[in-house]
Amino acid sequence: MANEKKTLSFDEKIDPSHTAVVIVDVQNMFCRGPLQNVTGVVIEPIKNFLEKARESGVPIIFIQQDIKAFRDFSLTKELFDRHGRAEIFKEDFDFESAGKLCIEPQPGDFVIRKTTYSSFFETELENKLRELGIKTIIATGVATNVCVETTVRSAFMHGYYAVIPEDLTASYDPELRKAALINMDQNFGEVCKSDKIIDSWKNRE
Repeated sequence: MANEKKTLSFDEKIDPSHTAVVIVDVQNMFCRGPLQNVTGVVIEPIKNFLEKARESGVPIIFIQQDIKAFRDFSLTKELFDRHGRAEIFKEDFDFESAGKLCIEPQPGDFVIRKTTYSSFFETELENKLRELGIKTIIATGVATNVCVETTVRSAFMHGYYAVIPEDLTASYDPELRKAALINMDQNFGEVCKSDKIIDSWKNRE
């Protein structure tokens, strides 16, 4: 957890010794099928970024939405019914396939399951960050304006720096994505391009 008495530079903030990459909800339900060319466009860029993170010794944490648990969450049905999104309430819905990660975790990576929008709410994420000595999370994944932004907000509330590479996060709605990035940058973290992070890590070698 960050507890700095001074303002950190960008390079200090993303020092590999206290930074982790968090990949939010890059799963079939959110990145495949009809969304392949919408949110799915971040899959390959995230894969490439993870290679650079591993080369720099940065821990990688996959956040995996438990879709059935989210379906059973007390407020989900009312919300989804109101907006006409009833797919996950069909009797034949394939939760296993929908929940599968689109990027295969590698040995040494971590996978943490969540049941609602925040990666911190009733999960093991904060325990893992503390165990690893993390001060900063690099938040990637989908959707920018839903689970990514909620996770970034939660990180801020828990005292962690958040850096959001805008080219490694996507949404089903371009306008909501744009608004979320502006909001996160102004209030909860720092938005940048992934190349800025990679260049900073390279310059330490």
